[in-house]
Amino acid sequence: MPPSTAGSEFPPSSGLPSRASEADVTEELNMESDMAQENADRALKSVADKLDKSLSVEYTVNRLINEARDTWNLSQIYSGVFSSFLRNADLTRHSYRMASMVLAHIHTSILPA
Repeated sequence: MPPSTAGSEFPPSSGLPSRASEADVTEELNMESDMAQENADRALKSVADKLDKSLSVEYTVNRLINEARDTWNLSQIYSGVFSSFLRNADLTRHSYRMASMVLAHIHTSILPA
């Protein structure tokens, strides 16, 4: 005689997976596959766009010039140069004051608010 399941926490299992869980798993796998395909397509498009643009010498030169003129990049360079200068230089009171004024001007005119 089979053991009784009365009083058991879990209902008796037939040992076969239910149809709903198989459908859920299939749907989830399809969604993951679609997402993976979309990510792959996006990555390939990004690489293709970069290759198309990077082959142009004019595009590359213009991009480098724009990066060099970018106020944020310039402010980082000047800020670092003057900070290093102020820390390492043996400054008289006058030259220290001038360097501080230049640094303050750079920070207020170039750095974003």
